[in-house]
Amino acid sequence: MQAGRLRHRIVIQQATVAAPGTYGEQALSWSTFATVWAEVKPVSGGERFSMGQERANVTHEIRIRYLAGILPNMRVQFTRDDVTHTFQIHNILEESFRGAEMVLSCEEVDVGASTLPVYSTLTFAGDTNYSTCAQNSTTLNITGNMTIEFWLKHAATVSATECVMSKYGATSDIQSWHMDLSTAGKLLFVTRPGLLTFTTTAAVIADAFWHRFVIVKTGTVVTVSKDGVDVPGTGAVDATMREASAEVVIGNRWAGFSDFAGSLACIRIWNVARTAAQSAATATEVTLGPSYAASGLVAEWVDPGTGNLTFPDRSGNGNTLTLDTSVTKPTVSGEYATLPSSGGSTP
Repeated sequence: MQAGRLRHRIVIQQATVAAPGTYGEQALSWSTFATVWAEVKPVSGGERFSMGQERANVTHEIRIRYLAGILPNMRVQFTRDDVTHTFQIHNILEESFRGAEMVLSCEEVDVGASTLPVYSTLTFAGDTNYSTCAQNSTTLNITGNMTIEFWLKHAATVSATECVMSKYGATSDIQSWHMDLSTAGKLLFVTRPGLLTFTTTAAVIADAFWHRFVIVKTGTVVTVSKDGVDVPGTGAVDATMREASAEVVIGNRWAGFSDFAGSLACIRIWNVARTAAQSAATATEVTLGPSYAASGLVAEWVDPGTGNLTFPDRSGNGNTLTLDTSVTKPTVSGEYATLPSSGGSTP
């Protein structure tokens, strides 16, 4: 590394998240993790385009000497000409993996608008509690390829078939798809109009830890991955799904049966079949936002909004997730600054 390139003094900060209130409301505070010399380099629009849509929100690259302990979702502050710039860290690349230097892929953010991408969890007791997506656009009427991504932590054994999420109406003519857990802990993805089913050959629920799932439908083929590893399965689904006008329901199917018992976080729906590389590139991103709408993101639910009874659709498509207001409504956790570790404990 040429030391002369590191001419900018930056402050790397980490967030401290206050204990959650009744509905997960809380404050964030920042403390200095390290003060180091760096090279702060804007990423041009042409460079971003050449990287593809997956990095369209990266605005700067910050090069520093290797420093252990830096994590995505920390932030960097850099003051120049009496103006302080704040950058959210999205990805960390260790050059040649030699422990010499690191490149932080960052996005400049308006700290007055959003200080940190955070997420909250929805916890279901398996007792007729669910949240619905008030479909404000037709973007959720997906009839072809699609991808569903989410973090899941199951509370216990599956005593009865549980529905994780669905686009499932009161009558069969508005049922499009649903995703269930069987009593054997296997994951099922079912489509209409043919009522065709894909089932994993092995259980996907084996512990009470967090795991990241990606379900991809490509024509009649479904693939499931857990923590980035493919899970074998059998069966095929409908190549063309019904364009149902039903809402997307999180936590059960229509009419309150087959209720999910566990926690979900960072739920995303795409109208394209994403590749494994694409999913891996955004696996550590808390919020993708409307910049990913052009690449097929139609809904993203990560944190509660006003009154803590809605999860705004961060994709910009207006598909607000509205929580049930009954006594058995899902529990909204506090906000977290970093995603859980696969197979790790509760965040």
